[in-house]
Amino acid sequence: MRRGLWLLAGIALAAYAIPLLAPPAAVAPAPVAPDAPWLARVLPGVPEGWVGGRLFALAVGAAAVALLVRRTVLLPLGAPSPSPLRWAQAPAVALGVATGHAMASLWAARLDRAGQLLYVLTLAVPALILLAARRPGGARREHGGELAWTLPLVAIWAVWRGVLAVHAPEAADVVDTWFGFEYVVAAATGSANLLTQGFLPGFPGTYLFFQGVPLFGAERVAPSFARLQVLHLMWTAVAGLGVGRLAARLVGATAAPVASAVFLFSPFVLFLPLNPSPFFLGPLVAVALLLLLEAHHRRRSPAALAALGGLGGTAILMPPIAPVAAAVGLAALASSLRRPRPSAIVFATACLSLVAAVLPALPAVLAGLRSTADVYVFSGGLWSGLELAALGQLPPADALRFWGAGEPLLRDLVLGTALAPFAIPRTPLRLWGDALFDPLGAALAAAGLAVCVRHARRGPQGLLLAAFLAALLPGALSSYDRPSLTRLFVTPVPLALLAVVGLEALRRHALPRVRPATLAVVTVVLVAAGGTALFDAVNPRILARSWLGLALRALDGAPADAVLLAHADAPYHGGPPGADLRWLHARRIASQVPATPLPVAAWEGPASLDAAPESPTRLFLWSPALQHDADVAGRVCARWPGAALYEIRDAAGISRVLAASPAGAGWTPALPASQWTAQGCLPGAHASLQRGAPG
Repeated sequence: MRRGLWLLAGIALAAYAIPLLAPPAAVAPAPVAPDAPWLARVLPGVPEGWVGGRLFALAVGAAAVALLVRRTVLLPLGAPSPSPLRWAQAPAVALGVATGHAMASLWAARLDRAGQLLYVLTLAVPALILLAARRPGGARREHGGELAWTLPLVAIWAVWRGVLAVHAPEAADVVDTWFGFEYVVAAATGSANLLTQGFLPGFPGTYLFFQGVPLFGAERVAPSFARLQVLHLMWTAVAGLGVGRLAARLVGATAAPVASAVFLFSPFVLFLPLNPSPFFLGPLVAVALLLLLEAHHRRRSPAALAALGGLGGTAILMPPIAPVAAAVGLAALASSLRRPRPSAIVFATACLSLVAAVLPALPAVLAGLRSTADVYVFSGGLWSGLELAALGQLPPADALRFWGAGEPLLRDLVLGTALAPFAIPRTPLRLWGDALFDPLGAALAAAGLAVCVRHARRGPQGLLLAAFLAALLPGALSSYDRPSLTRLFVTPVPLALLAVVGLEALRRHALPRVRPATLAVVTVVLVAAGGTALFDAVNPRILARSWLGLALRALDGAPADAVLLAHADAPYHGGPPGADLRWLHARRIASQVPATPLPVAAWEGPASLDAAPESPTRLFLWSPALQHDADVAGRVCARWPGAALYEIRDAAGISRVLAASPAGAGWTPALPASQWTAQGCLPGAHASLQRGAPG
């Protein structure tokens, strides 16, 4: 009976995972009717039978594993073991620093940029004092096992993905995330106080220190997207090491590389180095909070508790991270009430560090609560229309029309958020296809989730479930007619830990004769292969691309005389008074993504065609949206009757970019011949280009 159930579990989990590598054909994003079946509303763009069958198989497989695993597979937390100090006065000194820091928060608004950085760094000083006073022990040997497994994996991942990410045209496809680069530039070149105000609604500006703002500026290093990518890769790699450390503490050293691989090779995390926004911050902060909680509970580490105060205070002001920060804070408080309790001095130090972290930004956060709620929750937009407009496939006027036209249903948002770790709507603006995580990792995580639900009252299973649910919560607070997937940026951490729970359950109960190290190596290889194939091979075939990304792919670094024609940043005639198109970021993307910056000419009529010098290789490229608004092809043909017009499509056959060579058909796009066509300025040619936009 048990052997049959294990066979059923394996077949069912495979039936969920394998079809992800051969998904249904691409379809253009389109609004879903409010009366459509619930699965079509929650997961639009793919056949209901395909995604519904996969989810049913996943549920069956996970339930079978939970029935078979009759005892917990996680290591017990055990009673706290205090970590003694060798310097008795250290807690009093740390308390004095925290007290002075909390008092200094009253003057935080007056600090210059160097003072702001010093203020942020001082949050760590009480913890460092307590850490330095700790009596030497075996902590270093304790870390050696998992580091030997995870460090090479993380280093290879960082170098490999760095080579693929820098100057990758995919960075031009994530159009709406480029506000993050604008904020970095504004902070680096301006004088805004990052402690008391922020650029992103609901976020204090302190996160910009993680993006290297102290390094950038007019008199220092110029901010660039490539430098930002290196920082994002570094922080993501640090988070990957932390995930491995957590897995080792929960399951064992051989679980560390599996958790790191599930985290690092998920499409969610593979997306992080390709955009300028600080989505890496969620996993990084969540990992740090959970590691500090573990150190506080297991060793009653005074340094960990003090650090929890400073980091938790910083995180609690960031809406997508706040639920996890609150859950960790409550768990730390509950643990502190158990004997042996931390000293009152150390507890007071943690509380004062929290005050020092929260107080500078609190007035601005409270004053902006209404506007933050308007942006994150109460506004509504039709995502599919907004997405096509951002990709340059629909006129910006349509985006302005789609914004405010959405009717998000709470039940759909909650259900879509609950399913998001295992099935999502295709999201070209995030480079995500049908899943946020690799097939094997997601299947193992579902099994681990079922095991934790069954044994929620034992050991750390309940805490892991709480962290997972807290990480999911922000997705349901969406301003679109579907869950906000980027607000789930903490989710890769608990999901990777759930995956090692599922793997350990299979190892102990279904594969007891397999060596843990052998199983870990095989799993890491399969996870890495599955996640890479999904992100780098499968998703490009089913997702729409932006016109800018297509242009970069078609040019492939040449010719030198190419000019991108884009909507002007001036007030847009198709929108309300004062509306502009800076949110399309065309000029910024063209200057930062390619190795050689491309010139962008704002379309202001036929005179814009003079932007490129007379040369045999002169070439213009523009979006279908601009073609709709200005009939650029018609203007080109009126000026150069012998010009060649190009229509270039992406691999999915959804998005287009248009091009014109005034000298005739002498240019060949650097794409397969099946993805582009060329024609002369025949009667009606430019009209046919205009009709090719997706509906």
